[in-house]
Amino acid sequence: MTVPAAAMAHTHAQAHACMHTHTPTPTPTRTRAPLRARRFGFHCGAALHYLSAFKVNPHVLHCHDWQSASIAWGQRGGAACVFTIHNLSYGADLVAHAMAACDIATTVSPTYAQEVRAGMRAPLCPVAVVIAALWHT
Repeated sequence: MTVPAAAMAHTHAQAHACMHTHTPTPTPTRTRAPLRARRFGFHCGAALHYLSAFKVNPHVLHCHDWQSASIAWGQRGGAACVFTIHNLSYGADLVAHAMAACDIATTVSPTYAQEVRAGMRAPLCPVAVVIAALWHT
């Protein structure tokens, strides 16, 4: 399948504008966080647009951490969403929204699941359990 050149040029221009937003002086990590969220948000939107435009219908989308969190609440076209938490120290608000929107929330290990589970109301399980369950259904 080929993509029209005009569509590619438009998408490239949007990506360039998003990815090459410069700050004139070095800034602390906290002040760069909104820019990083914007960049990752652009790529998540592009991925979801690709699924829709090319009629790709996955059964499951597996998102990892805050960088791909917006996929969990985006237009997934009926695909289930598994969201894996790697580090709650970053992007906690995005992670919280993704956990509320996903079908299954997981962690990278049983130990981290125990650490995260403290104080949470949502069910949470290690990713290996989810993968095994999906594999056998």
